[in-house]
Amino acid sequence: MERHIESLHLPPWLFCSSPGCKWRGGRVDEYRRHKNTHSAPNFPVEEQECQIYNVKMILGLIRDSAGSDAITTAQCFAVDLVKERALELGKQEWLEDPWGRLGRHH
Repeated sequence: MERHIESLHLPPWLFCSSPGCKWRGGRVDEYRRHKNTHSAPNFPVEEQECQIYNVKMILGLIRDSAGSDAITTAQCFAVDLVKERALELGKQEWLEDPWGRLGRHH
């Protein structure tokens, strides 16, 4: 259930820290596959180094909520966290597209 919520109901929580790369995703295995497309020898491997927000915290809020609108509330909170991180990292495109849908490849 958590994987479903992460993949379909929350904005991407991982990003590629390689200069100029716009990749964002919602799974560590996707990130590890993506990092292999870069040739940088010191490319971050750990999710903490490329985390936009703490997805486990958001999933915990949903799990622990008694309200019927828990996913909607969590989505709003996650989007706010994406925007906050965008400001920290200078990622203007995240402010314009916090869900990462415009550049998403399915």
